[in-house]
Amino acid sequence: MKRIFLQRLLLRTARVSRGTSGFTLLELLVSAIMAVIMVTTLITFATSILETDRKEQAKVATQEEIQAALDYIADDMQEAVYIYDADGIAAITSGTNSANKLPTGTDKTPVLVFWKRTLLERDSEVTLAIDGTKRLVKCLGVATPAADGSNCYGTDQFVYSLVAYYLVKDATPSATWSKAARIERWEVKDGIVNPNCASTDATCTTGARRSDGYQTVDTNYYYVKPDNGFVRFDLSAQATTLSGKMNLWKETAAVAFNSYSAQTLVDYIDDTPHASNQDDGSGSGILNIPIRSNATALNSTNNANLDCESNAADSKGGTGGGSVRVPADFGSATINPTGLTSFYACVNSRLDRPVARVFIRGNALARLFDDKSFRPLGNANNNTFIPTANTLIFGRSVVVPN
Repeated sequence: MKRIFLQRLLLRTARVSRGTSGFTLLELLVSAIMAVIMVTTLITFATSILETDRKEQAKVATQEEIQAALDYIADDMQEAVYIYDADGIAAITSGTNSANKLPTGTDKTPVLVFWKRTLLERDSEVTLAIDGTKRLVKCLGVATPAADGSNCYGTDQFVYSLVAYYLVKDATPSATWSKAARIERWEVKDGIVNPNCASTDATCTTGARRSDGYQTVDTNYYYVKPDNGFVRFDLSAQATTLSGKMNLWKETAAVAFNSYSAQTLVDYIDDTPHASNQDDGSGSGILNIPIRSNATALNSTNNANLDCESNAADSKGGTGGGSVRVPADFGSATINPTGLTSFYACVNSRLDRPVARVFIRGNALARLFDDKSFRPLGNANNNTFIPTANTLIFGRSVVVPN
């Protein structure tokens, strides 16, 4: 009897167990689908957060670099004595002697071009023109200077330099820089003259000082050789205004600059091509520019751009106004070879000291995507990663025409 009872009890327990211990195939399938949906949602959310973080980091880095570039330009231009406006740049980059003037090219647009006083500190090292050896600035003119310069009492020296900032867009992608655009700084400077050598001194010849671009320098006259091709501006030139005199500048006809040797100031500058509605005042462009193209219609009396500030009367031969945009016309292949609008300035060369408001627009997305198709503009999400900054710069010096 007991045996029969136990068998029935085990059979009942097995039946109950088979009915409650597992899941059906449908239940398992539904659970798997729900799990996939949840995991996919979490992955998508995490990826979105990481992508947003990458873009924000790129945006912050771009903003910081643009501001650093503007600060550098502002410091550089504080010693400016003259800045070329749009007409001035056209004068020194074109004409019958275009091969002997400011460097140009289809991949670069000159925006800021100015003359400045460059400081050579007394404890800095320079190369002697006479034999190529190195010497401290304070030891120039000392026959036998001590190794540590302890018997040298010279002072700081200033020389004139011609500086140009270009917006550059490579026709062929560079292995060093991004596929977007960048800003480069180019400079040529004068040498240091021996103050004891006058033009009437028989030991100092005069023929090699200015005539051949300093390939053959009078080493009695120059302590330090000027850069090849350099010629200082000539204030005795036959022109009635300061701008007229400065616009006659060109490098020496006999010797060209060694090459276009420039240093990159900042990379990842926006490479969005110019569109006519960007600066026509309609406000309908994707990346609107607050300064319209230069046109006499803006101010027929003074030929100034009223979208720029600093249009006060001048005291150096002008009729007032004179603040214009550089480049004057983004749509001109001659004036703006790169066809870009991400680096420009309002320049006034007529006031008692040089004035410029400089604008730079970066492209944070170019840090993440070399291919422009992955960073299209025209929507609010992408446009926020195209930061723009500007600063107003005043030079502290001025040249006075004869």
